Amino acid sequence: MRLLIFFYLLYFCSPFKLNKSILTNTVNNFNLRKGSHVALVTPMLDDGKIDYDSFDDLIKWQISQGTQGIVILGSTGESCTINANERTKLIKHAKLITQDKVPLIVGTGTYNTELTKVYTLEAMNLGADACLIVTPYYNKPPQKALINHYKSIAEEIQINAKNENIDILPMIIYNVPSRTNINLEYETIKELSENECIAGIKECNNDLERLKKLKQIDNFLVYTGEDESSCEWVNNGADGVISVTANLFPKEMNLMINEALKKRKYSYKINNIIKKLHGNLFVQSNPIPVKWGLKYINKIKTDTLRLPLCTLEKKYHEELKICIIKVYSKKIIKN
Repeated sequence: MRLLIFFYLLYFCSPFKLNKSILTNTVNNFNLRKGSHVALVTPMLDDGKIDYDSFDDLIKWQISQGTQGIVILGSTGESCTINANERTKLIKHAKLITQDKVPLIVGTGTYNTELTKVYTLEAMNLGADACLIVTPYYNKPPQKALINHYKSIAEEIQINAKNENIDILPMIIYNVPSRTNINLEYETIKELSENECIAGIKECNNDLERLKKLKQIDNFLVYTGEDESSCEWVNNGADGVISVTANLFPKEMNLMINEALKKRKYSYKINNIIKKLHGNLFVQSNPIPVKWGLKYINKIKTDTLRLPLCTLEKKYHEELKICIIKVYSKKIIKN
């Protein structure tokens, strides 16, 4: 009897058994939403160890402020400096909080296809609702190799789904030429979009013509990764943003993007208030400024980053502080 109870609890009560939350307002048969998603920082203590309590609190705050998706272990989350044990713990913490509330999207991309598969299957088996996979950086693969890279990962997802009897994990491909020196060409994206595992793209590009082409692809989500142009992109058809600014102002970003999805002019009024902050969050490499900002508003205990990054230079403090105070003083509300 005890053995029977053990297996019952393992199967029915494990919070990490199913890879899908039970969510409403999802799109394209994926467990994903339109709207504002936060590219979450990874809080750290003075000694560089991860501050899991602050991490949990940030996710709870984001959900309470209306954020439509939590993205962890991306570049904003300093994923390159997070070890395997820490990755597992962060995903488990995030899943326990986001379950049945908002989608959890886990960054699993590296410049090593086999390692990316390992990270992706781990996220899948721990209950992620989607994975975010950046184009391989440093080794500069050609377009054919990029197609093979993503298709190989997708195949591994499909095999794992069958073996574990769980849902296929949707993949968001991530195109950020400024960090990788690689650009996914339109024809490459179009071919990849035909794969059942590939749900959409996070596109770091301000070109509206590029957006128009991407929106010609059926059942394919387009998220911008550029806060500065997010209002314009969503007003012109993008499905949402994966945002750095949302770390500091989740309610305001959520409201702006919701208004933009409805093509309402009020979205531009909100953006006019926030736009200077967008720029100041990139005066040094992300996530250096946003961590300083989160410490300033008392959402994390320290602005510590792991090498090779360091804390924000003092000459940028005053301007960033002024930008944050300005947004708070405007008290942006629903129109």
